[in-house]
Amino acid sequence: MVRIAVLSEQVAAQLRTYATTAPRELENVEVVWSGVSLAELRKRGRELHPQVLILDLDLLGGDPRRVVESLADDVGADLALLLYTFARRDTIHSVTSSRLRLIKVPVSMASLRLNMLSLLVKDVFRAKSPANGTLAASVSAAELPAASSGSLDPRERSSERSPPSSAAPRLFTPTQLGRLQEIRSSVRCECTNHLAELVTSLAAFEEYARTCANKDAEDEAIHNRLFQETGRARQIMEEALTMLCRYENIEV
Repeated sequence: MVRIAVLSEQVAAQLRTYATTAPRELENVEVVWSGVSLAELRKRGRELHPQVLILDLDLLGGDPRRVVESLADDVGADLALLLYTFARRDTIHSVTSSRLRLIKVPVSMASLRLNMLSLLVKDVFRAKSPANGTLAASVSAAELPAASSGSLDPRERSSERSPPSSAAPRLFTPTQLGRLQEIRSSVRCECTNHLAELVTSLAAFEEYARTCANKDAEDEAIHNRLFQETGRARQIMEEALTMLCRYENIEV
């Protein structure tokens, strides 16, 4: 089994959904830890020794490459997959290396598996060797650690990114969006998945615009306008997603 640790509320929710709806997607993968606390991951990682780190770039602070390299060394990881929605080009270039890979979100399990392919292949050969017997069974829903995000109440607001008071409140948490992104419809309709992806992207750009560097007052004004307009768009799409969830009788 390839052991992975997940520092991402949304991807952790996606993995829990896969465990119940498409367990074969998690074949030969063991999630040994998931949450949103970098300090906790560093502490537990030394005990659990994950081979792969799946990390939300927004949770790594201002010097992500240094943090990831240090974390990977601490826990003995072979590979770190850094998830981002919007990031500066210099940040993207700075964190790319032989064992650090950036993946733009929303992300599917197929994409994650593709990026872990070399480790999965090694695991398959090791598992098929006479000393190890046959392939290990895929992970079950009960074995997936829950992210430390808590309740899935639709009224819950994300506390990781606190927008200014003028921003429209978030109607969905990252955990809820992660679950909705993987919902399977009985009529082959993927509107719920795509709307969840749109809301995720809009929320990410809203935060990106809010925190983008300003060289002068005009910069600040345009970024504030982008922030406000993206918030309006995000609110409209959240309302559409809420309407669709009610229509499809989806509880989030």
